[in-house]
Amino acid sequence: MEEGFKERLNQFPWVNWSKVGQEILIKRYLFEKYIRTNSLSKAELLLCEKLDWHPVDELPFKKKFVEEVKRAKHYTKIKSDEEFDKFFDNL
Repeated sequence: MEEGFKERLNQFPWVNWSKVGQEILIKRYLFEKYIRTNSLSKAELLLCEKLDWHPVDELPFKKKFVEEVKRAKHYTKIKSDEEFDKFFDNL
């Protein structure tokens, strides 16, 4: 462990570092499983819900989505719900 690391952690006594580490390990396990299998069990999905996180959150945006968002910057204002729906239906 890097020298001084424990002292830096001690600056935040209200943080339960064991719980933080446990959550990181769980997320890593779920992410790696999702990448390998492209699915999770019901129990794992419930755990993701409890953590308010999903492995797909860690994946990069699809290129087409990024291009559409860049193009959308040129819109100054969408005037109606129909325009909004139409714009996103075309993505």
